Amino acid sequence: MELLVSNAEIESLLVWPKGKASVYIERGILGAPFQTLKCGRLFKLSSIFEIAKQKN
Repeated sequence: MELLVSNAEIESLLVWPKGKASVYIERGILGAPFQTLKCGRLFKLSSIFEIAKQKN
């Protein structure tokens, strides 16, 4: 089962300031969300770690 994370969880995991995940999403850096709900966008945790790994 794939773990899904929200903007706030991405920021917490990667120690980013509040709002940075939203900026990266709008710029297309984090790619398309796996699913969009009323509460927000959800991303696969493995995808986020892969993107973070490529950036560093």
